[in-house]
Amino acid sequence: MRAIVTGGLGFVGAALAERLRSDGAEVIVYDVAQGDDIRDQERLKALVRPGDAVFHLAGLRGAAAEQDFDLALAVNLDGSRALLEACRARGGVRFVFASTLAVFGAEPPEVDEQTRPSPLTTYGATKAAVELLVADYRRKGYADGRVGRLPTVIVRPDAPALAASGFASALFRETLAGRDYDLPVNPEMHLFVIGVSTAAACLAALAALPPAAFGDDPVVNLPGLAVTAGDLVDAARRAGATGAIGSRPDAEIEAMVGSWPRTAKADRARALGLPGDDNLDAVVLEYLESGT
Repeated sequence: MRAIVTGGLGFVGAALAERLRSDGAEVIVYDVAQGDDIRDQERLKALVRPGDAVFHLAGLRGAAAEQDFDLALAVNLDGSRALLEACRARGGVRFVFASTLAVFGAEPPEVDEQTRPSPLTTYGATKAAVELLVADYRRKGYADGRVGRLPTVIVRPDAPALAASGFASALFRETLAGRDYDLPVNPEMHLFVIGVSTAAACLAALAALPPAAFGDDPVVNLPGLAVTAGDLVDAARRAGATGAIGSRPDAEIEAMVGSWPRTAKADRARALGLPGDDNLDAVVLEYLESGT
């Protein structure tokens, strides 16, 4: 298989690229960090070939998208359409879009694929819009689209720029390295998380499924773990964190994280054979064993 991964130098993108290579795929990474422009439709057309699997992870993240509305539309919407048009021009392309549970608001607290998207952030709104585009390109036969909605992915080994959910990784990254960390949200704040290896495995599995597996709906909520920020603290301590864990609430982060659903049903993902994490401790152990 020849696979193109946009955003392939990012946290999830790099894990996905590694996973695909281990499965024997030829992987082409397309990422802004190496000068690639996701809005360059002609360059994308030259890159994509019939029969490719295209994994679309490039995009402007939560807090950054909230701060720059025009750039969020340009990158997340215009860039996604440019890539879809490149796939349409080539034909026979399997297109996997990495979406997010931020397409939903905080209500209802538990969602499934039939819950109406009601994003409360620009990031969520652009992701929801691209979900609809992918479904329509699929309906028209322009691309074999499928969508995986990601929970918050952990444990990130570096500090992302302007990612509201970044604290969920920073807590482990800092305290397990012996550094102190102040939690920017209330310990009772609810989160829905997934390990990075599991996220990559789910996206790869979505590409491997036959088109008929999705019926008329290409959107799948990926399996996650429903936890609180306090659960993250407890898991860090169980894993041997030596850094002190304090509290310094950030109203902006609390508002954004609080605008997401607490949990998502993943019955469809499990029926399709997608993997899930066993528990939070296993996710943290995998991070420690990775040596990052």
